[in-house]
Amino acid sequence: MPTPSNIDAGETPKDDGAQCKERPSPRGVQHKQHGGTEELPKSQPLGLMWMKEGDRELGRSLFDLNGRVAVVTGGTTGLGHAIALGLAEAGAEVVASSRRLEQVEKAAAEIEALGRRTLRVASDVLDRGSVQALHDAVLGEFGKVDILVNAAGITHKAPVLEMDEADWSRVMETNLTGTLRACQVFGATMSARAMGAS
Repeated sequence: MPTPSNIDAGETPKDDGAQCKERPSPRGVQHKQHGGTEELPKSQPLGLMWMKEGDRELGRSLFDLNGRVAVVTGGTTGLGHAIALGLAEAGAEVVASSRRLEQVEKAAAEIEALGRRTLRVASDVLDRGSVQALHDAVLGEFGKVDILVNAAGITHKAPVLEMDEADWSRVMETNLTGTLRACQVFGATMSARAMGAS
């Protein structure tokens, strides 16, 4: 390993394949490594993309979700969408849900393109009955839920001194209370199944 003085003198550190100069970039986008660029494999699950090639097989076994059923609220856009696809790539059957059915349809098609099963069910975490209907549809199709990801959320950008309480409450109702609703509805079933298996 070069000393700091060697590096300062212009010596380039050797590439051990474990670090990148730049932060990770999105799937399929080139990123720089020591001395070159590498096209990231589009088929790698999110958790495996930044591993060295020799470590990926171990990573695949650690992230093997075959036989698991995952539900992602807010799973059609943004971070929730990325998580939904990552779970599907790792082998899970994934139901990505949100309020807009057209977005649900699009996400479902992407999950099916990865060879996984899914459902097309819109839901709104502001409505407990809507979350319950999603829960019942998933159980009716798959018989269980192993993974719940709460990614449904909104934001309202405003200076603190100008934030209207109604806007603040709407964000809290969606992001926090919506998460509570989903955890209560799905958690009861998931806990009962876990206790029954033990």
